[in-house]
Amino acid sequence: MLQIIRSALGSIFVKALFVLLIASFAVWGVGDIFGGPAAGRAAVSVGDVRISTQTVADEFDRQRSQLGPQVTPQIAIQIGLLDRVLSQFATEAVLTVETDELGLGVGREQVGRYVREQFVDDLGNFNRAAYENFLFRTRQTEAQFVDRLMSELTRNQLIGALIADDTVPAAVVDRIYDYRETRRTARLLTIRPAALAAPEQPGGATLDTFYQDRKEDYREPEYRALTWVEIMPEAIAETIEIPEAEVRASYDDQILRFTTTGTRAVEQIFLVDQATAQSAYDRITGGEDFFAVAEDLAGMDADTAKLGTLTKADLPGGTEDAVFALSVGEVGTPVESDLGWHVFRVTERNDETVAPFDQVQDGLRRELALDQAVDQVFETANDFEDRLAGGATLEEAAAALNLPVVTTPAVTEAGLTPAGEPMDRTPGGNFLELAFSTEQGRQSPLGEAGDGFFVVRVDGIDASRIPQLSEITAEVEADWIADARQQQAEDLADEVAQKIRDGASLPYLAASQKLTLADTPAVTRAGDALPEGYPRSLAGALFEIDDIGGVTVVSGPDAVYVAQLSEIATPDGDGGEAIRAQITAELERSQRADVIDLLLADLEERYEVETDRDSVVSVFTIAEPQQ
Repeated sequence: MLQIIRSALGSIFVKALFVLLIASFAVWGVGDIFGGPAAGRAAVSVGDVRISTQTVADEFDRQRSQLGPQVTPQIAIQIGLLDRVLSQFATEAVLTVETDELGLGVGREQVGRYVREQFVDDLGNFNRAAYENFLFRTRQTEAQFVDRLMSELTRNQLIGALIADDTVPAAVVDRIYDYRETRRTARLLTIRPAALAAPEQPGGATLDTFYQDRKEDYREPEYRALTWVEIMPEAIAETIEIPEAEVRASYDDQILRFTTTGTRAVEQIFLVDQATAQSAYDRITGGEDFFAVAEDLAGMDADTAKLGTLTKADLPGGTEDAVFALSVGEVGTPVESDLGWHVFRVTERNDETVAPFDQVQDGLRRELALDQAVDQVFETANDFEDRLAGGATLEEAAAALNLPVVTTPAVTEAGLTPAGEPMDRTPGGNFLELAFSTEQGRQSPLGEAGDGFFVVRVDGIDASRIPQLSEITAEVEADWIADARQQQAEDLADEVAQKIRDGASLPYLAASQKLTLADTPAVTRAGDALPEGYPRSLAGALFEIDDIGGVTVVSGPDAVYVAQLSEIATPDGDGGEAIRAQITAELERSQRADVIDLLLADLEERYEVETDRDSVVSVFTIAEPQQ
């Protein structure tokens, strides 16, 4: 069924994806995937709609590349990227089936109009160069993009019909606005337990009773001494020698990666005919101000004339070479593009640079070694397991394969040392789970961590225990005193609050009890404007008071507060337009998300999605771990 879609419904991103269907995944997607049965094995199938394994693999690889070169396909799969891509395609496919059933569709004229609206220049005209640059960056032909966009616009008809009437009643917005923006002010008396007189030291029986009541609070966790061997690409890479010729060949193949694109800071005067452009050029080279001529002949102010820092790909087609040939401060002769005539001036020049081989070869060599190491991880792990099965110790098997051996004398199941600090080093994955489910003196089965493996041995176990009172007397005494002072503070706060209710003034009580008196700013229910250091619960307590003059007591981590409500400020009915607009947008998004939930629930009952995750994994020649 559609479990893969339903599992993604909790994501705000996915819901926003549907609500803004045209402007998001559709426009930036890749490939022609809904033109009938796709070539090759299908990774996603819904009815007659088939999405090929290669199409899904291409999109997965495109999104993976955006995460950086350090994220290998295996890592990307492990962190869930492939599942997300499959979910996106599955959702698109089931919506496509539904639109086909309803007979929905769009014409190419509508698609063309949409494209022309998306790729415009500073003057609002269609920017063909920007459009072609987009197709190049997203690795699409124009035909592929147009076909994909037609499918998306068609699906948007379905979504748009469902959410067409999402108006939120003004009365609802007003009610929420009043609830959120009503503010209250109070006068506070602060009682700090640490400033109160210390109670008498507890007697033996008192301390023992306190200890017995809270002894679980003093329980020490189980600690384990561990030794483990990591079978990671980083460790294997250290043993791999990469010939310089191979490093240089990789450098040559990836030369664009080491190339910094040249840029120019450009100003332009855009004109409709050659004669006017020549006139502008002659006036500027004759001594007139560039921006004055731009204003006179083209109606362009200085801000409009400044295009900013551009690469060749950012310039109108046919003007790139002319602009990049200009020196700083030089005005170029008029040049024509598909849009019209331009007079350019360059104000800053940064030429293309290429990082030399000597500067990057060490990093490249390391990358190549890591690539080979990833391929060797499984083979090395099998070899390591075979050696253990043959009777070798962890240390002996590791030494034979040049793998690192790591130890820790004591660690908890939470990964903490006796000092309460996290372990300096851990393989990750299910390392701690395996370490704490393995018997003492035994070694765990092969565990998976990231893009590698490990085996851990339990060298010793210190069981969880509760120390005797005699071992932690000082700690228990300190806790008893802190509790006693807190109770004193709360008792004093209750006494002071009652005196306020009986008519005593806060300034008098502050002076007589040597307490701090302060006024809070006007705070909302959520605690907006509450000064740092005050507990957030104080704001909520103020809103539980019925009338001005009411009193409440609130305990915080280092103080107890007596608060008397002094003012209630309801929001201005004519103000807060920005906040009201925000509330309206929130409610509309929520309504739309609910509609999408209902739609997908209905489609789940009527259509079945078939996914072949393994076929996509096989494209990247990554073996899935055995279950």
